[in-house]
Amino acid sequence: MPDVLPIARTRYRKPPVIERALVIHLGAPIVEEKFQFKADEWRTALVRDFPKLQTVTEWTLHVIEKEGMPVLDAAGQTMTLRQTFWQVTPEDKRRQGIQLWQDKISFNLLGELGNPRQFEELENLTSTWLPRWAVDFEVSACSGVTLQYVNLLSKETLPTFFENNQLKIGEAIRLFGGVPVQRNLLLPPFDFQVNVRVDDVEPKAHVSAHCLSVEAPADQGPIMHLRFTATTNLGQPPRSIPLENVKNEGRLTHNLIIEAFQAYFTDAAKATFEPYASDSPGSTS
Repeated sequence: MPDVLPIARTRYRKPPVIERALVIHLGAPIVEEKFQFKADEWRTALVRDFPKLQTVTEWTLHVIEKEGMPVLDAAGQTMTLRQTFWQVTPEDKRRQGIQLWQDKISFNLLGELGNPRQFEELENLTSTWLPRWAVDFEVSACSGVTLQYVNLLSKETLPTFFENNQLKIGEAIRLFGGVPVQRNLLLPPFDFQVNVRVDDVEPKAHVSAHCLSVEAPADQGPIMHLRFTATTNLGQPPRSIPLENVKNEGRLTHNLIIEAFQAYFTDAAKATFEPYASDSPGSTS
């Protein structure tokens, strides 16, 4: 087993993270009949620990042009089923879950203001249930992992960056600091994404930053998500790695997201999140 990478630690009292998700990808999907049978067994086995169970139907639609008009291509439509297992702990409002597809499994932590959760919690959830999933679904290798952190940008997380109920986004996020022809306040909706290839790590990875508006009542001002995603599941050339590598690749992607967090938020915004002194305990961003 490879040496386990250390976890990058950047500590804040009030980090804006509200969701963390780690996805383990398979090189090829599990045969449908086998997946359905095993998923039904899991629904029975996990109900005590994850009592909120649901099967979600997901459609992928293919649009083509016909006589100058967009139409749905019936041959390009696919349907997949996602099995979800959620746990809510009332005393501390901790929410976490496991989601299954034929070609991947994800482990999710949902946080909130004042309770951003920790990467170590996500590691513990994964280390507890990934081996069991591997045995039950007869999986021994994967093609890589994807980690995503969702940061909430709102009056609650960036109170000093609001003016006349508008977010001074250019002062909080470096992506918007030098937008051409910007004169005063940039107005939502926002939907902006940057993708970066990372070649100086092993395995190679991609990192993206996606800033977008989310629906919110008008009196709350704009609310946005800044999603950082890091993945080692690049597809080409195809990879096949033992599941024991998941912990290292999870830590690698975590460290890359911490780097992105440090780079994309301005120093003024990071001060709003109240960084701890380097030798003090506290939340990890």
